[in-house]
Amino acid sequence: MAVAKRGKEMKRFFLNAKGLTLSEILIVMFLITLVLAVIYPLYFFGSDSFALSHEQFLLQSDARIAADTIVQNVRYASEVEIIPYAEVADKTRHKSGYDYFYLVDGKLYHSQFEEESGRRQIKVYATSLENHAELFEKTDDAMLGIKLYIRRQRQKFQVETEIFLPNLARAQAAIIDKTSKNELKGLKYRSKGN
Repeated sequence: MAVAKRGKEMKRFFLNAKGLTLSEILIVMFLITLVLAVIYPLYFFGSDSFALSHEQFLLQSDARIAADTIVQNVRYASEVEIIPYAEVADKTRHKSGYDYFYLVDGKLYHSQFEEESGRRQIKVYATSLENHAELFEKTDDAMLGIKLYIRRQRQKFQVETEIFLPNLARAQAAIIDKTSKNELKGLKYRSKGN
């Protein structure tokens, strides 16, 4: 009986219920459109900001890895020369016992001489570095300056560092710079063991 009574009440509700007028529907649609018009650009602004932040993080990581690689390998060198790019990029001119750092097509190359085998091993780091005249710079007799510029699409990043070379300082030797001021550069070095 309760079910029948409830059914009658529902039937009466639907028979007495009024629909929405056209003006009410238009107002609701206008409000929904207004809300979407505000939310839509905010969503894409947030999405673009995230993409730019991620891209910046990748650039910074590439530049730091490249700089750290140079620092770790050159820090305890017993001989360091900043040489013209043409000399360092020509692998046939690489001398036994010396290791090299140079940039080609945005990539940092590390050419290492293996004493045991007498062969060279070449490792490649980073992907968007720019070759420029300030890549390696003698800042003092035993201080090497490094400037890495990295660019990818809309983002640019720069890493600058200086390395103190204690083995050169102890031996009272100096970094040799064989380049002119605006010339592209590479680095030739020898560690004590080589």
